[in-house]
Amino acid sequence: GAVGDNGIGVTGTAMTVSIMSCKGSPTGVESSGVQYGFPQIQYAAQSGAHIINCSWGGPGNGSYATSVVNYATNLGSLVVVAAGNDNQEHNSSYRDYPSDVPSALCVAASAAGDIKASFSDYGEVVAILAPGNNIRSTWISNNYSTQSGTSMAAPVVAGVAALVKTLHRELKPAELKERLKFTSDFVDDINPNYAGLIGAGRINAFKATMYDLIPNLSVFDSRIEESVGDMDGVPNPGEEVLLYVDIYNEIDWMTASGTTAHLTTNAPGVEIISPTVQYPSIDGGSVSFNTEYPLIFKTDPHLSDLKIPFTITFYSNMH
Repeated sequence: GAVGDNGIGVTGTAMTVSIMSCKGSPTGVESSGVQYGFPQIQYAAQSGAHIINCSWGGPGNGSYATSVVNYATNLGSLVVVAAGNDNQEHNSSYRDYPSDVPSALCVAASAAGDIKASFSDYGEVVAILAPGNNIRSTWISNNYSTQSGTSMAAPVVAGVAALVKTLHRELKPAELKERLKFTSDFVDDINPNYAGLIGAGRINAFKATMYDLIPNLSVFDSRIEESVGDMDGVPNPGEEVLLYVDIYNEIDWMTASGTTAHLTTNAPGVEIISPTVQYPSIDGGSVSFNTEYPLIFKTDPHLSDLKIPFTITFYSNMH
């Protein structure tokens, strides 16, 4: 929740959210552990929390944990939980709570390159993977500290869940959980030894918040042809050049309608003759091939720099 762009400390995954801090240790007795974790979940849910982060857990009574998490879920709270830091597979022989409660969102930790962090627990109960290695955050004893653990990964997911909830207030906890999983980036191929055991993928904040609100366009391919010149297949100074640009809309993203590509450059000696081209609707996962209406530019015959920087800007769904 840390506010960003102010030159102080760190930036939270979901800047400026409202945070409720729940006390889980006993009063009057020194303790480094969480003693009242499940009552915290109940209290937060009763107080109207949309997202509850639990960077704690351990072996225990599954029926009690399940009843508490289900209670919170029924009140409208998504309970995000850390998987654990023992590099342990959660299965019928080993259970951990609240991470193994089916209605919770269990988070494993990733390291650089989207690989599973060496310490992170795993198993079929894991819903999603998130960065949890060398994460810098606020720290009670000395302001800021860099830490590793699924306890660092779970708040990343909780923050993304808060971002999504801000834009989609109607989502129920189970729907929000599935949305985060559906929009994650598949990384089983990078982690073949943990395929099916580290969740749906590594969380993707941009896709989770925006995939059904905007298209996600990129250049799929481009080709140039001479229009006026010696027609030797090489665009030389002084020639008019046709630029054909094919556009790809990322799979699962909103259909792009009324799409326009606009070509600009600040390079001297370059004249853009036809700066704009329009495209038909582009569904998610589809390519619009530009074969008939190119962008056109012309260069000065005395141009010496053969590297010309261009910018192509896409406009779509402007209605």
